[in-house]
Amino acid sequence: VVLCSLPMMHKSENGMRSHFITANFQIADAPGADEVLVAIGAANGGRVHPRIADRFQDIAEMDAENGSS
Repeated sequence: VVLCSLPMMHKSENGMRSHFITANFQIADAPGADEVLVAIGAANGGRVHPRIADRFQDIAEMDAENGSS
């Protein structure tokens, strides 16, 4: 049994927390000694209950706070 965690994020906006999600799945009979597991994931939207804000906004706010102190 192989347990896999496939991390996913937005295709062009990598700071959008609403699209940070992990697909977890297992494969009962693979990979064998001479096999390679290739996993590709896709989604048509973000989380149902997304995380708040985005990383780039947080970084800009932290930089502004550090620059003003």
